[in-house]
Amino acid sequence: MKTANEMGDGLSDDQTKALMSILERSFYFRSYVKLYPDFEVRLGEILDFIPPDFETAINDYIKSIDNQESDLLRLQDAMDLSQAEASLVLLLVNGKNLVDIARERNVSRNTVRNQLHNIYQKTHVNRQPALIRLALDVLER
Repeated sequence: MKTANEMGDGLSDDQTKALMSILERSFYFRSYVKLYPDFEVRLGEILDFIPPDFETAINDYIKSIDNQESDLLRLQDAMDLSQAEASLVLLLVNGKNLVDIARERNVSRNTVRNQLHNIYQKTHVNRQPALIRLALDVLER
């Protein structure tokens, strides 16, 4: 089992949110919170409290967030996109449709369509399949 310093320090805000999301679903975590209501200041102790197989799941989830952040940066750089635009492209690559993306982001479909229009202009494509192929080419480099 890693120490609190090895796992808890140096996590980005997204990684910490992901960790808390996983922990909130855990029986072990709920038991710990009952014992220690000030759990947020005891993150290191929480990490020492969880079983090794759960630690593996947390590490895998954090790695997936790191990979997603890396993919976003690669799309931003290669396609000259904003963070929101790169995120939209990545969601399309992962099979989401515009309605689901709007719902997930809590924005209107028109907002998503406007972002997609801007992406088309920047990438010189005019169809989602062409955009997805372009993005996959960037991500496979």
